[in-house]
Amino acid sequence: MANGGIIGPTQTVDIQNEKVTAVTATGCFTAQPLTTSIDVAVVAGGGSGRRDQGGGGGAGGIIYVPGYPISGGGTAPVVIGGGGARVTATPNCGNPGNNSTFGPSPAVITANGGGAGGPYPGQSPANAGRPGGSGGGAGARSVPAGATGGTSTQSPWPGGTSTIYGNAGGDGAPSPSDGPGGAPGEFSGGGGGAGGAGDSGFPIPGDGGAGQSLTPFFGCGIPNCGSYGGGGAGGRGQGPTNGAPGGSGAGGAGADAGCNTGSGGGGGDGFPSPAGVNGGGGGSGIVLVKEPEIKNAPGVWSMNEVYDNVKAGTWTN
Repeated sequence: MANGGIIGPTQTVDIQNEKVTAVTATGCFTAQPLTTSIDVAVVAGGGSGRRDQGGGGGAGGIIYVPGYPISGGGTAPVVIGGGGARVTATPNCGNPGNNSTFGPSPAVITANGGGAGGPYPGQSPANAGRPGGSGGGAGARSVPAGATGGTSTQSPWPGGTSTIYGNAGGDGAPSPSDGPGGAPGEFSGGGGGAGGAGDSGFPIPGDGGAGQSLTPFFGCGIPNCGSYGGGGAGGRGQGPTNGAPGGSGAGGAGADAGCNTGSGGGGGDGFPSPAGVNGGGGGSGIVLVKEPEIKNAPGVWSMNEVYDNVKAGTWTN
């Protein structure tokens, strides 16, 4: 067929718009027909805070992988990790968050669940916050020198380039410690957040670490205003102040974290005595996927066809 003096088949331009998908439940992701690679962020479930003078729960780990390969129209399995369950009894510590994953083995991307908030003294094991994607905060009145917050266990994707987000939880206050005005202060550390470490529980209950914004990677249309993985606040013991506010995406002391935020739950206060306050549950995770805009212009083109497509905005370089 004639194309302005060039002999050959009639050519067409294949167009596929950029698309961002938020996966909030376990299942499968299906790519658009022209997609060959995607950008993926995997957010794990956050840990819960321990009740009654407990440390704040650590945020779920976050891992971002640009250029993850996938065939057009292909699928990838997705597991959304649940947050650590709200603590309504008096166990040794809070509950860890669960892992979130994307993709098939051996190319699976794994974000580690958040660490549990550490316990009050006398519980076993010791008062330290538990490790996780971000570590849980240490429990109150950490005898004698103050227990440490849990460490971050988040590791990079072994299949290629990735960026990870996870931090340690805050330390618990040593005993005796002084709160405002010299009053006794039995304060727990805040859980670690994806964007920063949890604060120490001295001289007031520790704030949870800040969350991490993923808006630069996926734009402004994603859930939760684009911020994920705030650490849970530490609970108070016998001190005169209220629990500190949680980090970004998390509640204050004893509060549950929001669904699909990957944030840690707040540690419970020691008041009212003797029962204390329940620890907050961790938030479930989420997976974000961005498919790039695709424009395919194969074959040989006449100058008229190039001009028409450039003018219409359908030409690709």
